[in-house]
Amino acid sequence: MTVLAPILEQTVGKIRFCVDDVKSTQERLPVKSAKFQLEKQLRKQLLAFSHCLCL
Repeated sequence: MTVLAPILEQTVGKIRFCVDDVKSTQERLPVKSAKFQLEKQLRKQLLAFSHCLCL
């Protein structure tokens, strides 16, 4: 792979360049809830309701 991808087309608001071929995966990425991610970032436990998020 080169450091810079060759530009194929460039216009106002658009750029098209080559990328390496990749294989699709059958494995799904793990999903974590927003509540879990917030608790991890804040290092606090949150109490969540359908209409609010409380610290």
